[in-house]
Amino acid sequence: MEQLVSASLPSRGSFGALLRAGRHRANLSQEQLAARAELSERTVRDLEAGTGRPRADQFPRPAGS
Repeated sequence: MEQLVSASLPSRGSFGALLRAGRHRANLSQEQLAARAELSERTVRDLEAGTGRPRADQFPRPAGS
């Protein structure tokens, strides 16, 4: 997941757009991303569509924090 949301993504845009761009860059389906992130496919779909709100406990903490 750390590779999906990285500094190489555009600095502007919604969380969903950034998540989708990172998922596409990693060549993952929503189902594959959901499995790797231990989220439901519906959660990934909702986050990308902007209808879901990301929670801090859904994502791993960066190394060193």
